[in-house]
Amino acid sequence: MKKIWQKILFFTVLLGALLCVPVLAADKWETSHEYLEFSAVERLQSSYDLLYYPGKKLPINYLLNNSKELFGLGAYGESTTPTVQVTSSNTSVIKIRHAKNEANSSARETYTAVAKGAGTATVTIKYSVKYAGETHKITKKVKFKVQKYENPIAYFKVGSTTLKSSKFNKRHWIDLKYSKFKNKTVKVRCKLKSGWEFKWKYTYFDKKSNNYTTTDKSAVYYYEKWQGQPSEIANGGKVKIQGGSGFFLRVTAVSKKTGQEEEIFIRFK
Repeated sequence: MKKIWQKILFFTVLLGALLCVPVLAADKWETSHEYLEFSAVERLQSSYDLLYYPGKKLPINYLLNNSKELFGLGAYGESTTPTVQVTSSNTSVIKIRHAKNEANSSARETYTAVAKGAGTATVTIKYSVKYAGETHKITKKVKFKVQKYENPIAYFKVGSTTLKSSKFNKRHWIDLKYSKFKNKTVKVRCKLKSGWEFKWKYTYFDKKSNNYTTTDKSAVYYYEKWQGQPSEIANGGKVKIQGGSGFFLRVTAVSKKTGQEEEIFIRFK
């Protein structure tokens, strides 16, 4: 009788161990670096809207809405290299950029959808990775709608210098000489074309109420050497141009009809 109970106990323990194996494997997969990279593909939205800028891009590290990083490899540490295929149905609208060790990414490799022209395109991602003897696969389709840059500016005035609307027809940024404005406090005024409105309202810290107050005036943001968070003034207010070459002004305009957003910059070089 004792031997029978010993056999029952042995097979019970063995059965429990076997049942735990897939559970443990699943738990291990879901905490692995491979799963984190795999799930980044899973979490992509079904569609994105981007903008295409026909002229030269502003040469600063600013996240304009003209590209979308799809996923990266190696961002979470060492992992098994997956088999990846990323294609665009219309390369004149969306081009896939595969880059290694990009300066602004923690991943060793990145796949990014880049706007190349107005229109629509579908990006297909085929992703397969082996982990603990099992192969995990996913095919993801992402639709992109690309709109061309539109000039929202009626004029942009800095001190006595007026930049006409036509200056912004081909690109969303203009250079001014820093030496001309160095250490000068100037009035800044931006007017938008009909059908456009400013996205942000001017907000300031009210010492009396010890709180931030948002006004009815539109906001103009400024940066010194493109570092840290921007400061802001009310549109029509004054700002001191200082800190050396690389001082920026920025406004954000929104189309009332389509909701398209445009970032406009003045760079003091």
